[in-house]
Amino acid sequence: MAITPGSDVWYISYGSNMNQERFRYYIEGGTPPGSTKLHQGSIDQTPIRESRPVIMPGGIFFGDHKSLNWNAAVSFYDPNLPGEMPAVAHRVTQKQFSDLTLQEMDRVPEREPDLDMGRLLRDGHLKVADGWYGEVRVVGHIDGIPAVTFTGPSDASSVRGRPPGLAYLKMLATGLQNNFAWSPERAARYLANRPGAKGTWKARPLAKMLRANAGGAGNPKNHKSHRNHKASGYDTRPRSRHTRVESGASTRATPEAAPGLAALRRGMGPVSRRPAQTRVTPSAGKARVSRGIPPHTRIPARASGTRQGVSAERERGL
Repeated sequence: MAITPGSDVWYISYGSNMNQERFRYYIEGGTPPGSTKLHQGSIDQTPIRESRPVIMPGGIFFGDHKSLNWNAAVSFYDPNLPGEMPAVAHRVTQKQFSDLTLQEMDRVPEREPDLDMGRLLRDGHLKVADGWYGEVRVVGHIDGIPAVTFTGPSDASSVRGRPPGLAYLKMLATGLQNNFAWSPERAARYLANRPGAKGTWKARPLAKMLRANAGGAGNPKNHKSHRNHKASGYDTRPRSRHTRVESGASTRATPEAAPGLAALRRGMGPVSRRPAQTRVTPSAGKARVSRGIPPHTRIPARASGTRQGVSAERERGL
């Protein structure tokens, strides 16, 4: 069976879909603010169950594909790049992820067969097409549920790269600011140093542009969705706690390993800026606490060929 009814996956978004309000258009349909592209939406209109910030091994690069929607390059995921990648995990149904992948390739879900999710979850990867976002991968597990994403057919070392446009960088920065509570300066340092952007974009000028954009067109809080976002329980407040997904055997995160996530879901106030870090190690599966960096849950992934994540002390640009 291509789709298992009632089964969920975590969709790992690392580009414009880190912006939760924008991602909703892939589920509900419509044209996002600032875009000219009409999204068909998913056949399965189940509300998104949850979204949470995550850390992935590897990083993004801006490929040699030019997006007609953004009129410039967009991001792709390479698990073998050094460092770690901030992303957002959206818990959706298998059908919703299948429809999302088809829409990213400019296909209409009603006219296309579903992705073979059974094969994807069994083999860990699925080639849907030769080009744009045609490589679908299982990249880990979160709370025992598969985490999946899609990327291009090439890695960062095998493409020439093309710089992204300002509008796309603003959208990515909005996702980083809303989910990780990053400042415009931190988001600019991260984005300007990614392969494809480096050499064209400089961190300081980009930070000024992002700061000027704060509260402007790139911020989803300033737009009303065509549906009431409160009705679906969507929380777009800035966050600083996140889940870490990395290479190794699958481990289920324990409640004590992610103390801030439950608090955020209950609508409590902002967490402290630099509380203790929490990690779940692949071997023992027990929490290990160290001081001085934001907390996250370390959750091993099943994807092959993925380099081990590095410690937060060694991250570059995060």
